[in-house]
Amino acid sequence: MEMHMTSKKTPEIVNSLFWGTLMLLIGATWLGINLNFLSGSIWGSLLKLSPLVLIVWGMNIVLKHTYLQVLSYLSPLVLIAAFAYATTMTPSSDDDGKWYAPVFHLGDTRTNVPTTDYKFEYKKDPNVTSTELSLKLGGSDVDVAASQAEGFAEVLVTTNVGKPNVNLFADGSVLKIDGETPRSVGRIVNHKDNWTIHLPPGLPTKMTVDAGATDCNLDFSSITLTSLKVDSGASDIKVTMQAPPPEGSKVEIGSGASDINLTVPTGTPLKVKVDSAAVSSNFKKIGLVKKDGYWTSASYLSDKPAIEVEIDAGATDISINYK
Repeated sequence: MEMHMTSKKTPEIVNSLFWGTLMLLIGATWLGINLNFLSGSIWGSLLKLSPLVLIVWGMNIVLKHTYLQVLSYLSPLVLIAAFAYATTMTPSSDDDGKWYAPVFHLGDTRTNVPTTDYKFEYKKDPNVTSTELSLKLGGSDVDVAASQAEGFAEVLVTTNVGKPNVNLFADGSVLKIDGETPRSVGRIVNHKDNWTIHLPPGLPTKMTVDAGATDCNLDFSSITLTSLKVDSGASDIKVTMQAPPPEGSKVEIGSGASDINLTVPTGTPLKVKVDSAAVSSNFKKIGLVKKDGYWTSASYLSDKPAIEVEIDAGATDISINYK
């Protein structure tokens, strides 16, 4: 009787474990994206593996009330393995967009692991009058500065986690630069990933960075920055800017616990908004005044070009310096 009752309850228990695990994994993934620990592109990876849910569910039905139904208890483990595998999947730029999973590798430390250098460039083009840069990265270091030759752009990537997907092309008068790192379990273990980007000097530029924990050194002192948006995990972000163009400059940073440093020319009109549970700043020291939830400089006027900064972060140390 005891064996019969246990067998009768098994399908109900398995069903609860299966759907409960699936909901937990979806919730954890969603939370990881919201907290910038995971990239939103992971949904594409999970979509590729979604038939596995039907296969596992079907196997649970087939094994129901058979002497092999005990194997159904493994279904939550299969789901967990599938979600873990999805974090390693990446689109291959060399195989018509097909997907592959890089091999998990252990061994050397970050400083000793062998790396490969990749270079992508766009030659001088007199028809290009602005630049748009979009990066989707893992835990990568990013350095941005003006190129030596006007109208010339290049992306240099040093990495040990596979060839990055980088495209530089003209869309009308706009030079677009799209870059994405392959995701790999090896990235968690001993990755090394550095992006050095040179942009055409003087051209109006928009930049978007979607990354995990990152170290960004963004020098726009010779680049006309109109818009910068950074979504990242715990990060060290340094931004150097020139005076705002006629349309103004907008800087938006969303991150975990971070150290944010902004350098601007002396006298630059500033408007700053910070949404953070714990923040340390030098705003009062440099003469910013808080009113209606915003910190503004004495030179700020709502109808004049200004640098507007919005920061939404965890525990954050923010420093703004005039130079």
